[in-house]
Amino acid sequence: MEMFSISALDLFASALGTFILLSILLFPFYLRQPSLENELNGAKAELAASGESLYEAERVAETSAQRKARAIAALAAARTQLQEAQAAAASLEPVATANIEAPQPADQRGGALSIDDLDLVFVMDTTGSMRNELADVQANLLGVIRVLHRLAPSLRVGFVAYKDHGAVYVTRSFELSPMSEDNVAKVLRF
Repeated sequence: MEMFSISALDLFASALGTFILLSILLFPFYLRQPSLENELNGAKAELAASGESLYEAERVAETSAQRKARAIAALAAARTQLQEAQAAAASLEPVATANIEAPQPADQRGGALSIDDLDLVFVMDTTGSMRNELADVQANLLGVIRVLHRLAPSLRVGFVAYKDHGAVYVTRSFELSPMSEDNVAKVLRF
């Protein structure tokens, strides 16, 4: 019975108290390792998807380069044919040109892509699970607007945000507006 003396019980109680205290302090980290493994697996999946996207982009770029090379070759052939036609026309007799219309001037941008009117509406889920995507849109929206405004001077942008039923709002919208400096600031604040 000496093993159950007061000092042995005190020692046991102290050890048990220390164990419980350490357990309580370390409990939040108990399942952290599987969570880190899940995040690592998610990051690996994102990396694989990015690799596939990069491969696809490289393939598209290669296809575009081939198209460009064919277009340059076709342009060179057309120029040669034009020079031959001009030489042949110079040897012919002069023809009355009263009924021939003057050629229309080329685009002022030197053949760049131009869109007459463009209305763009962003529609986005703004629930809590879309927090990262919403931050990405907010960070890149100004750049997208600037690029599109160069292509379409009459650009109008709108935004529709939606959430689940029972939230503060189900849908909230920013009307289509021409992209002046004030409206760009308003859509970014929205």
